[in-house]
Amino acid sequence: MNRCSSSISRFWMVGLFQVCACFALSSGADAEFAVLDPEGQPLFSYGESRALLVGVSNYDEWRGLPSIPGELAALEEVLVEHGFSVQTFLDLGEDDLRRTFENFIDRFGFDPDNRLLLYFAGHGYTRRVHGMKRGYLVPADAPEPDRVDPSAFLEKSISMDVVRSWARTIEARHALFLLDSCFSGLLFETRSSWVAEPLHITQYIAHPVRQFLTAGGEGEVPSKSLFAPAVVRGLRGAADLSRDGYITGRELGLYLQENAAAEGLMPRDGRLPNYRQGEFVFSLPLGMRPPKAKFEIGDLVRAAEREGPWRAFQADMNEAFDQARALDRDGVSVTIKSQAWKRFLSAFDSDNPQSERDEELRRVAQTRLDLLGLDIVQPLPREPTEAKENALEPGDLWIDPAIGMRFRYVPPGTFMMGSPPDVNGG
Repeated sequence: MNRCSSSISRFWMVGLFQVCACFALSSGADAEFAVLDPEGQPLFSYGESRALLVGVSNYDEWRGLPSIPGELAALEEVLVEHGFSVQTFLDLGEDDLRRTFENFIDRFGFDPDNRLLLYFAGHGYTRRVHGMKRGYLVPADAPEPDRVDPSAFLEKSISMDVVRSWARTIEARHALFLLDSCFSGLLFETRSSWVAEPLHITQYIAHPVRQFLTAGGEGEVPSKSLFAPAVVRGLRGAADLSRDGYITGRELGLYLQENAAAEGLMPRDGRLPNYRQGEFVFSLPLGMRPPKAKFEIGDLVRAAEREGPWRAFQADMNEAFDQARALDRDGVSVTIKSQAWKRFLSAFDSDNPQSERDEELRRVAQTRLDLLGLDIVQPLPREPTEAKENALEPGDLWIDPAIGMRFRYVPPGTFMMGSPPDVNGG
């Protein structure tokens, strides 16, 4: 069972209302909070934060929507976490539903500093009159329009024109209307440019706004809401797209478009004319905010940039060393060999602060130059960084560059010491 006959309606609206009725449940405590800019300076402060949640689960004639009470409870919980005072109403007939919304607006809708959240969950219906579509909220006592005269249904339903008039009546700065409905386009004009604007907190949030977020167009919305859980997830932090600790109405709309759409819905975002510049703002409670990561690598980037020239210096030094070593071979005079190492040492006498390789190459070059001056000839190790046992073969002659003493290379290993077992004295 879906939530509309010709259309499905679940209406969400952000507002501040308090209605005294025997079937209302109240929770939470309104809390004033300031919205800060990225530098921590206050842009403005909200006064009271109040939400009205109305759902119709049990209908006289329409099929029931048993998931609505749980959906309202989940939404109420997250709104309380956001500092809202929440009143919840279930299964209202037309008179009570209309009176509940109007009383809420009369009591809390005329304080300019308030933020209001109003929500309706229930069936919706779309009529076509002279080629135009008209949408309606369906209270608990509304008859099914296909079974009665249209006037009987109209008498017990609430048109979207009435909802528009409620939105215009409100004088509070920010009101967000969330409709899980399939007649969203009948209430407001949608424009993609609205969601293309920057998401960060700006001075524009000080302007009034009447924003509507809905589950989709005129198609069917499932009886068990996919939209409501997405709203709850978004308000718990997933919709904080800019990661600044605030969720704007625009961010929530974008989040719903990306996530509820994955569930097969087509969420819409729209605003009433003359109420398009403002931004409704939720402030994430501290427990919902991830810790601010202090990650700065600018100094490392600058250090890496400074390493660039030294890497080039070392590459040139390595190449020059290989060229000098190529001349240090049999058949080349000592004079040429010595000149090659002298030029190498003269050209690369600067210390490379990024590496120890330059010091090693200068040490080998100076040792070679000293040995050539003593007219001592020994093979140059294949690679200065290799250990002697990797540069020499067993039995090779090796001359200590410091003292000139001659050695025969014996590789490391184990051996039996002493005379053989068959020799006396072993």
